[in-house]
Amino acid sequence: MSSENLSKSGSNQTVKKRAYCSSCQRPEKACICQFTCDVQNSINVLVLQHPSEVKQTKGTVSLLAQSLDKIDILVGEDFSTSMELAQFIEQNSPCYVLHPNEQATSLTEVSNGQINGQSIKGLIIIDGTWKKAYRMYQLTKPLQQLPSLALPDNIECFYHIRKTKKQQALSSFEACVHALALLEQDQAKYQQMIDNFIRFNQFQLSFTPSHHQLNGKSEQ
Repeated sequence: MSSENLSKSGSNQTVKKRAYCSSCQRPEKACICQFTCDVQNSINVLVLQHPSEVKQTKGTVSLLAQSLDKIDILVGEDFSTSMELAQFIEQNSPCYVLHPNEQATSLTEVSNGQINGQSIKGLIIIDGTWKKAYRMYQLTKPLQQLPSLALPDNIECFYHIRKTKKQQALSSFEACVHALALLEQDQAKYQQMIDNFIRFNQFQLSFTPSHHQLNGKSEQ
């Protein structure tokens, strides 16, 4: 490398760092704090998040965490020996995991906020792609010992920013909010979160090239 090139690379020019929001930890222009609200959920929520989802810009757990009052997040893949998971299950019994399987109880069977005559105290959400969430469930034996819940099939999905081959593939945010609304039998309480999520989805789509191309064609 020539001395001229070295002097250029060692110039006093400063690179402007991207500004980040201190709350959501996203670039300021992509800040999602405007889509949060304060909801006092009655049922305690624990999210088991796959490591690949932590910095996923299309992820929805950060939005969920900034909106619900009673929520904790654990990051990992196999929580079989997790003391935090064991403690959550023990302190929030009866505790259910939101995971569709043959033994799962449909949330349409909720009556007076109860399932099988019991009020649910804890709800566990698995955050990851379908394949990764399934693996997390299979690896984490304590989850398999819990009763499972399944959402009804007629819930409209507004999560269009992430492609999937699964039909009715709700985001972790949507799945959790709809489950809470059905379990607590209080749709009005969570409606603002759903409305905010629709706006959040549209906001995220505005950053995609296909969205800009589509808007460009429509304006011609």
